[in-house]
Amino acid sequence: KIYTVDEDVRRGNILRADVGTTTSGYDGAAVDQTTDGGGNILNGLMDLVRAPDGSWYIAQYRFTDSDGVPSLSHWQDGSNAPDWTSGPSTFSLNLAYGSMDIDEAGESLVMGTRGGLIYVVDISGATPSLSTSITHSGGSFVRDVAFDAAGNIYAVSSSTETLRIYTPGGTSHTVTGSDGTFNPVPEPATMVLLGLGGLAALL
Repeated sequence: KIYTVDEDVRRGNILRADVGTTTSGYDGAAVDQTTDGGGNILNGLMDLVRAPDGSWYIAQYRFTDSDGVPSLSHWQDGSNAPDWTSGPSTFSLNLAYGSMDIDEAGESLVMGTRGGLIYVVDISGATPSLSTSITHSGGSFVRDVAFDAAGNIYAVSSSTETLRIYTPGGTSHTVTGSDGTFNPVPEPATMVLLGLGGLAALL
């Protein structure tokens, strides 16, 4: 299955294409996974991401955040209206660029803006809350953002043509396995001996 948003098909709806094992030539009609029955999504520059519980977040380009046409909204799978939106009644995410990502734990969401800020939103509880905003040193137009497995934030700016990486606070180390696993370990408090001839790293 492929999920997307497309202003030329049905703007505001999350569309699903049941491609199965097809690798080329798919021409089936996309079906609606969610339906924007209230005109909440008005801008064609938007992004979507699925939360671990199967619900959806949609971000869209906005200059001023509003409750009715929000920069960020949360949708239950199959719904025709958001169950939460950013805006004056919750918290405003102005100058949004319609770019976002969710971390691997499904607890934080990051959004890019056209105003030189990167928003980090706590989505671990019943209601999203604004954790922090980062002043992006790499230009004001933050066109795309992403988390990696260790919780670092990658931000791409078109105004300076740069990629900047922001690391979470605190000390941590990561164990990478030969089977492709990648396991961040937060806040180690002692010196750790690594194999390979007794090489030591102070973490």
